[in-house]
Amino acid sequence: MKQFNRILCITLAILLLAGCFSGCQKEEAIVTEAVPTQSSGAMGRYVEQSIPLPECQYAEDLVMLDDGRLRVALRRTDGSVMVCTSGADRTTWADTWEVPGAITSTGDVAQIALSPDGKMFCYTMQAGETEGEYAFHLWAVEENGVYQEIPITAPDIDYTAGFLIPNCDFTNSGKLIAQFQTSGVYQVDLETGAVGENLNEVEPMVFKMGCGGENTYIMGWDTVSANIDGETAALDNAMGQQIVDALRDNEGNTPKIAFWENSEGYLFFITQMGLYSFVPGGSVVEELIDGSRTTLGDTRFLPVAMTGAEDDTFYVLGNRGETGAMLLHYTYDTEIPTVSDTQLTIYSLYESEDLPQMISQYQVAHPEVMVELEIGMTGEDGITVSDAIRALNTEILAGKGPDLICLDGFNLNTYQEKGLLADVSQILSQAEPTLTQVTRCYEQDGKIYAVPTGFILPAMYGPSHIVSQIHDWDSLVAAGEQAKAERPDAFAVLGALQPEDIADQLYDSFSTAWINPDGTVNQEKLAEFYAGMQRVYDLDTEIQQAWPEYIYEEPPFAPGEYTGLLGSILMGGEGYCMGVGTLNGMRTWANALAADQYLDDYQTAMLELGDSGVFVPKGIMGILTTSEHPQAAEAFLQFMLSQEVQSKDLSYCFPVNQAVFDQETTEERVIDSYLSFTDADGNNMGVQAQYPDAQDRENLRTWVANLTTPASTDFIIRSTVLDQMTACLLKEITPEDAAQNAMKTINLYLAE
Repeated sequence: MKQFNRILCITLAILLLAGCFSGCQKEEAIVTEAVPTQSSGAMGRYVEQSIPLPECQYAEDLVMLDDGRLRVALRRTDGSVMVCTSGADRTTWADTWEVPGAITSTGDVAQIALSPDGKMFCYTMQAGETEGEYAFHLWAVEENGVYQEIPITAPDIDYTAGFLIPNCDFTNSGKLIAQFQTSGVYQVDLETGAVGENLNEVEPMVFKMGCGGENTYIMGWDTVSANIDGETAALDNAMGQQIVDALRDNEGNTPKIAFWENSEGYLFFITQMGLYSFVPGGSVVEELIDGSRTTLGDTRFLPVAMTGAEDDTFYVLGNRGETGAMLLHYTYDTEIPTVSDTQLTIYSLYESEDLPQMISQYQVAHPEVMVELEIGMTGEDGITVSDAIRALNTEILAGKGPDLICLDGFNLNTYQEKGLLADVSQILSQAEPTLTQVTRCYEQDGKIYAVPTGFILPAMYGPSHIVSQIHDWDSLVAAGEQAKAERPDAFAVLGALQPEDIADQLYDSFSTAWINPDGTVNQEKLAEFYAGMQRVYDLDTEIQQAWPEYIYEEPPFAPGEYTGLLGSILMGGEGYCMGVGTLNGMRTWANALAADQYLDDYQTAMLELGDSGVFVPKGIMGILTTSEHPQAAEAFLQFMLSQEVQSKDLSYCFPVNQAVFDQETTEERVIDSYLSFTDADGNNMGVQAQYPDAQDRENLRTWVANLTTPASTDFIIRSTVLDQMTACLLKEITPEDAAQNAMKTINLYLAE
C-alpha cells in the first residue's frame, strides 16, 4: 500500500495547488506535473542513484523476482551473456551465471527476456551457408538452470530474414509475449512452442512492445495500441497521448519507453521526458520524475526495462553511449525541496545533443539546482535566427535573460562590447587542465569572456602525395586536377554538385581570412573566397553536366549543420578523388577511416586555405553579467570542462579537457560502428569504423598543439555569405558582385 499512498499524496498536493491557483475547470485528459510552484515550500521528490553492475558491454533485461530480488541480463564484450541476481538489499550481486554454452553454440544470442518467476527466454541466430538464410533456435531456461529448446509454430514467418523476434517481454504472471518480425505480436507457450492469436490488430508496423502487469502495449512509428483483458485497441486515453507524444518527439529512433504495474494496479511507465504513473480508467497522467533532472533525459540513454518495489522505489536498466550499461535507482527523499531553491537557465540558439546530457549529469549530482535549457530555434515556430537573437536580447535588456548562454552562432564581439559577458578567467584557472590554445582563444587583456567546451578541425582526406601539397586555393585546385588525372574513372573530384554544400565544407578553413581585427568583414578577402570556390566547383563540371537536376537553389542542410569529413567511404570503388570538410571528433574520424584498408596510402590532413592553425570552437559558453545565479553558473561551466563530463563521448567535437584528450589520442580503441560502400565491381562492402592509428593520433596531437585561430562562428554572416554562392558558382554573378551583395547585408547586421 505504500506505493498507493505515495501516489495519492502527490495527487492530493497537485489538486490542492490547482484549486489555489486555477479555480474550477472542466476535467480533461491532461498531463499534470507533480511539481508545486516555488512559493509552495513543498518538500520531497525522487532522487537518482546508480547501482554498480558487473563489467559488461550492454544491458539486456531487468526484472524484480517474486521474492523481491533484482535480476539483470548483461552482455559481455566477447558476446557471452551473464545473468546476475542481487542480494536482498538490491545493491550487490549475490549470484551470477552464464547462459549455457549449449545455447550459445547454436548462434548469437539475439533477444533475452526475464520473468518474475525466475524463467528466462532467449533465442539464437546463426547465418546459414547460403547467403541470406539464417537458423533460429528458441530457448527456455528454468530457475534451476535446466533448459530446453522450444519448437516454434508461429505463422507467416520468413526464416530467411536476418531477425526473428525484435522484442519480447514477460507479463507479471510469467506469460511470454513476443513480437515476430515486423507486425506479429503473440503469446508463446514456453513448453510447447504453441503460438496464440496475433495480439496486434492495429499497428501496421511494430517498432517496440512491452508488458505492464498482464497487458501488452504495442508501439508503431507514432501511434500506440494496447491489448487489455484480451482486447486490442488504440490507446486513446491520457497515457496513450503521452506515449504518442514521446514517440513523435523521438523522431523514429528506438522508443525510450518501458512499463511496470504494481500490485495495486497502478501502471508506471518511462519515456525520455520522465517517469509517470497512470490509474487504469483515469484521465490524468502524473509525472513522478522529471526526466530533464535525471539520466532519463540524457539523449544518449536508452532504457531497456523498468521495475519497482512496494517501498516507493523504482529501478531502470539501460545503456548510455560509451558509458555502457547502467542500473538507476530512484528513491523518494522527503528532505529535498520539491522545487529547487536555485533555478539556472541556459540558452542555446540550436538544439544540442551535448547540453541536455551535461544538464542531466549535473542535476543527478546536484539535486539542489534546477537547470532549464531554453532553445531559441526549435524548428517548429518558423522564426529566423535574427528573430531569435532579437527576442533574446530583449529579454536580457529587460533583466529576464538566462544565466549562461551557448554562443555558437552568435557574434561574440557584440555581447562583449556591450558588457554582457562576465570574465570567466578565474573559473578557467580553477578548472581541471584544458587545451588552453582552445579554451583561452577569446582571451583579451587577461580577461576571458567565452570558453569553448569542444572544437572541430578543417580537414581533408586523400592520397598522401596529393593532400600534403595543399595550402591555398592554387594548390587545392592543382591537387584536384592531379587527383583526377591519376584516377580518371572516379565519379568526382570533390563531389561538387550543390554550390552551397561544397562551399559550406570549405567555409571554416578560410573564414578567418576575411575577418578584420575589429570584427568587421574584409570585402576584398571575401571576394577571394568566392573566386576560389568558383575554381574548386569547376573541378567537377562533368558530374554537374551529367546530373543538372541535383544543382538546386535550396540546400537540404542549414549552413554549418553538416560539414563532416566522410573520408574513405567516398573514396572507395568509383568514388571521389579526395574529400574536404571538418574533422568532428574521434568517433566520426573512425567512421571516415572505415574503408581506409581498401585504399593505398591515403591520409587525413589539416586544411588551411587562409590562416594556419585554424579551428572551429564548439559549445562556446559565456556567463551573462545579468545572471541571477552567477555562482551556480560558474559551477556549471566548471562542470562542463571536467573529465567526468568530457569523457562521455561528446557529440561531433573533440574534448578540451587535457586528460580526456590525452587519453583519446594515446589509447587504442574499438568503435562499434559499421558502414558500407560499393566497390568498383558493384559489390556491397561492409566495413567497421577504424579508430585512428598511432601515427594519425600523433598527427592530431601536433595539429592541436599548433592551433592559434578560432574560426568565425557567426551564423548570420555564414548564411549571408553562402546565400550568394549558387549564383556565383553558376557564373550568374562575379566573385566581386557576390562579395558586394553579401557585404550590404553583413554591414547592416553588424551595425545593429
